[in-house]
Amino acid sequence: MTRKITNYLIEGIPAKIYLYCYLEPQTAYTVAIQLYRKPMYSTIYRWMLVMARDGFLEKIDHGYSVKMPPLVKEINAVFKLLGLDLDKFERDLLLRILISARIKKQARKLSEQNKYTDILSLMCKTLSQMASSILEARELKRIPEYTYKCDLSEYIDLFGKEKFDDVDYQTAMKILRISNGEGINHKKNEQQVKKMLDSGALLFLALPQSFLDKLSKLAAYDALRVRR
Repeated sequence: MTRKITNYLIEGIPAKIYLYCYLEPQTAYTVAIQLYRKPMYSTIYRWMLVMARDGFLEKIDHGYSVKMPPLVKEINAVFKLLGLDLDKFERDLLLRILISARIKKQARKLSEQNKYTDILSLMCKTLSQMASSILEARELKRIPEYTYKCDLSEYIDLFGKEKFDDVDYQTAMKILRISNGEGINHKKNEQQVKKMLDSGALLFLALPQSFLDKLSKLAAYDALRVRR
C-alpha cells in the first residue's frame, strides 16, 4: 500500500515539485520532463493543484511558483532540533535570503551537482555552505571589515524584501557610511562596494556573525533526518 504523504517538502513527488518550483517557476509539463524525461504530467498536475490549495504553491502567469512560509517553517524546525532559535530579525533575514536570486543560483548549482530530491536538504546545505564560506573569509581577512561592522537590523527597511541581492548603490553607501563614519568615502572603498554590489554579494557579506554561525550549523541536517 502506498504510504500517505504528510510533508510536501520532503516526501515523494510533492517534494520534487516544490524543489523545482523554488529554483524557478514550473508547469506540470516541465516538471514531468525533469522527473521522467517524457511528458507524463497528469499526476504532477494533480499534485500541483493540491499543493496550491494547501498553500505550498502559487499559480502565476506561466505555471507555478512556491510560497515561502512552508520552507521557512521547516528550516525553523531544523534550528529547533539543533537547539537554536531565530529572533524576529533573523527570521526576516532568512526569508529575504531564501527569496534572493543569488541563493537560488547557488542552490541550483548544488542541486545539479548532487541530484537533491527535496528542498529542505538542499537549502540546509546551501545556506550552511554560504555561511561557512563567509565566516572563513572574515577570519582570513578576505572581506573588507567595514562590510560586516554595520548593523543591518537598523537599516533593513531600506531595501525591499525581494531586493536583498540587488540593493542599489545609494542605499548600500547609506548603510555602510552610517555605520562607519567617513571611511567609506575613500575611492578604494567605493570601488569595492560597487564590485560587491555587481556580484549581488554585498548584503550577504554584511550578515551578522551570530546569524551566520547559526546558518552554518544547518550542515548537520542530514544527520538529524533519522531523528525526525
